[in-house]
Order: sequence, then structure tokens, then C-alpha cells
Amino acid sequence: MAKEKTDNLATAIVPPPATNKNLEAVANTVHAATLQHQPGRMRGQRLGYSEFYMREQQRGKTEQQITVAWELYCEPKSTKFKRLAMARGEKAERAVLALIPLSNPSVYEHNDHQVRYLLGKLTAAIERVKSAFEGRKETTSWSDF
Repeated sequence: MAKEKTDNLATAIVPPPATNKNLEAVANTVHAATLQHQPGRMRGQRLGYSEFYMREQQRGKTEQQITVAWELYCEPKSTKFKRLAMARGEKAERAVLALIPLSNPSVYEHNDHQVRYLLGKLTAAIERVKSAFEGRKETTSWSDF
């Protein structure tokens, strides 16, 4: 099912990959200087497919890698946020849950000061994340995405 979504996304966003014949035409029309900042182009302005393709090919990427990179390059901001938030949130949750075995007194020795310090660091990090998102709609579970 995930492959179907990727294929649908690829056909919706990505133009067909350039053939070798098309590449020659693109190479003749797009000078290598267009891949760098030019006075006429604003910084942060997105590249067109042909410029993107040429840049990625110069970096030694295969057709398949270029297609995947183009999909990510064209990804909407909301989709990118959801993808990264899910991955990073799950990774953070696993890291926090990995601290649970430290509470086993038969394996580890700790005092109240050390526990308070550890929990204080975690709480401070969560508060920093909360303050960064302050004023935005809050969700209670990952299923709300």
C-alpha cells in the first residue's frame, strides 16, 4: 500500500525522467552556472526539474535516486512536517523509554539527586519543545496527523 502511495505521488508531482536524448538538449540549454547563485535568481528560489536533474546527475546520482530526491524536493510543507514529526517523535519516545531499565536497583545504583537531575533534564527539553510550538494547535496523539 505504501508503494502505491509513492507511485501516485511520483506520477502526480514528478515529470517523466529525462532520456539521454533529452539530457543532451537540457545540457545545451542549461549552463552549469545556473546551478549556482546568479544575480537574477533570488536565494532560496526553487529549481526547475531540468536544473534539479542536472545538479543531481553531476553529484553522481542514479535515475531512481534523482526521482526520489525530486519527490522529496517537491514535498508540501505540511506533508514534510508530518513525515519528520512522526519519525522524530517515535525516535524520541524510544529514547525516553530506554531509560526505564535504569530504574532497576538490582542492576544500577542511583540516588534521589541523580533521578531528579535526569527527570529535570527531560522535563526541560519537553518544555522547550512546547514553547517552540506555543500558540499552535495541539494534538494529543499521533493518530491526529
